Amino acid sequence: MPLDPWDLSDRPNDPLPGWPFEFEHLVPFYRRAQEVCGLGPFSYGAGEWTSPERPEIPLEADLSTRVYQFGHGKRFTRDFPAQLRESPGARLLYNATVCRLEADARAERVFCIEGAGSLGRSFRVEARTFVLAAGGIENARLLLLSSRDRDVGASGGTGFGNQHGWVGRCFMEHPRDHALTLQPYSRRLFSDATFFDPFQAPDGTVVGGRIGLSERAVLHDGLPNASVTLLPKIRDRSTLIDWATRLWLCPHSSGRRGFRGGYGWSRMKTPARWLDGFRLIVNAEQRPNPENRVVLSDQMDRFGLRRARLQ
Repeated sequence: MPLDPWDLSDRPNDPLPGWPFEFEHLVPFYRRAQEVCGLGPFSYGAGEWTSPERPEIPLEADLSTRVYQFGHGKRFTRDFPAQLRESPGARLLYNATVCRLEADARAERVFCIEGAGSLGRSFRVEARTFVLAAGGIENARLLLLSSRDRDVGASGGTGFGNQHGWVGRCFMEHPRDHALTLQPYSRRLFSDATFFDPFQAPDGTVVGGRIGLSERAVLHDGLPNASVTLLPKIRDRSTLIDWATRLWLCPHSSGRRGFRGGYGWSRMKTPARWLDGFRLIVNAEQRPNPENRVVLSDQMDRFGLRRARLQ
């Protein structure tokens, strides 16, 4: 799922400024990513995906129904690596770890990286352009390690691109809460809420409904953004009935192992008979706090480089 347009807006309750561009700036890249990831059209509202069999449920004003899209991991684990291996313009280095970025004299651009192989042999790579795509923690670690002062302290020294001391700051984890249960007033909810279980749309796209916060709730009520997934809660039955539910009441939901309380519940026979509610999986957002940050630890990795530490 993409960010919401209001995710990039200034938040009245946050002392820090918002993003330096608007949502429309990201849309061309999102559309390209949809194709690369093997997803469907760039459409994440509920209206484009509902049907009489999977209707949208009316929600309160501060909530809205939207969707996740699900792709296939094999594009990244099999298809794209195979294309890279066959490409005459690409060279893959396996078991190679980047250890340091080398900047030019004015520290304005990276012209070289230092790395090490699995046997400890070092190497250097020079290029006009580098893409730093090591993840939120390792990106910051590499920048902090790439100080002109080789003996950087735990705070990370100056580091590359850290003239203002912001590298690694405002680290935001993705808290996930499992504490809430939705207990329906009517068992009809299990037939009405099938939109929230992943399904294949007529064009082949696999989508699943989710509950999101409205723009008003985020910007005017000052709430952190959040997304809620509905997963079924199996009724408390005997071991024998539970076994039967998993193995033969839902033969097509999750392969040979049967249904185990996750996605696939809408394909059960008479789900209202076997479920008594929904577990709400709340994916929450953290506030950007400069004191939540990635710093360098005093512990060393096998290459003699300081490990990352979350503060």
